Amino acid sequence: VALDSTGALAVTRTSTPGGPWRMRPVYRDGFTFAPGVLVFTRNRAGRIDGFRFTTGRVRSLRFDRT
Repeated sequence: VALDSTGALAVTRTSTPGGPWRMRPVYRDGFTFAPGVLVFTRNRAGRIDGFRFTTGRVRSLRFDRT
């Protein structure tokens, strides 16, 4: 997940053709894009600590920021 050349959030996965995908905001910290829905998660201090990804057969798969 990074900013693209226009300043919009975009998702890129090098092993999957068709990206990068621009993300469209749905609500605070929640975005939709071609493969599914991505929701950023925050720690107690309010900093982003990861995200959850939902698509066809996967619901709320968590990715932690390291």
